[in-house]
Amino acid sequence: MLNSRGSRWVSFALSIFLAASTGCSPSSTSEQEADPIGQGIRSFDFGNAAWLDYPISLGEGLNQFKLDSGRYRGKVYSRFGSNEEYRYELAGVPVFADVDGDGDDDAAVALRSVGLVSHLSWYLWTWQDGSAYQLHYPFYRRLKCDAAQTTVEAAEGRFKVSTFLGGGSDACADPPTKREQYVVGVQDGYPVRVSPTRGAPDKDCSSVEMRAVVATNPGAAKAAPEMAAPEVEQAKARDRIEVLSRESYQPFILARLTAGGLTYCGWIRRSVIE
Repeated sequence: MLNSRGSRWVSFALSIFLAASTGCSPSSTSEQEADPIGQGIRSFDFGNAAWLDYPISLGEGLNQFKLDSGRYRGKVYSRFGSNEEYRYELAGVPVFADVDGDGDDDAAVALRSVGLVSHLSWYLWTWQDGSAYQLHYPFYRRLKCDAAQTTVEAAEGRFKVSTFLGGGSDACADPPTKREQYVVGVQDGYPVRVSPTRGAPDKDCSSVEMRAVVATNPGAAKAAPEMAAPEVEQAKARDRIEVLSRESYQPFILARLTAGGLTYCGWIRRSVIE
């Protein structure tokens, strides 16, 4: 799947698709305009940029679209095609930090999906070669009610997420009952939860019901349900492996892995479960 180089390729491919539909030729910055006034990513116009949105179901493929004045309404471009109408809008203001350690600020930006299933996703954008590039996997995704209780702030070259989660199966049915805080960094083109323990950046394994399983050589858990995603822990003997039964991200499944008194939340291959 996509790493940082792959994300850049997707942005370039998207620029060609958009250019073909408008009759214009793609720019050398993959439709992400070059820095006009030397302020780096702080001057970048996220509200009029080409975006990717990771699907709720992995089989749908990445949604690709271009915001206009911070909004989008219409069909999306996907390698699997799409007949549904989508609505997106920017939410709040970007937060800046040098998350990849190259000396240039990067950005955390919130994107809201509006519709039958409304959710808020936070994405990382890195500044490379004078333009901004989006990492395709979100470091935060929640239903709209939980999202209203969430803040993201810069924290020493990382991004700190603070959120309150609802107590029921429907996030809007109950008032928030649990506070969650974690810090996100970047590795190999993916956001990764780096504290309080390493793990998948957008998932909370501690508050969901899981079932214990036996797994044959499960390998190391990953930060995202993709083979290219970085590992969040070293492959070793585990005291316990639990998985989320209803998760739909084939061929991976979300797992809670306990070893040596530490618990990790990440993705393992579904095929290793006995």
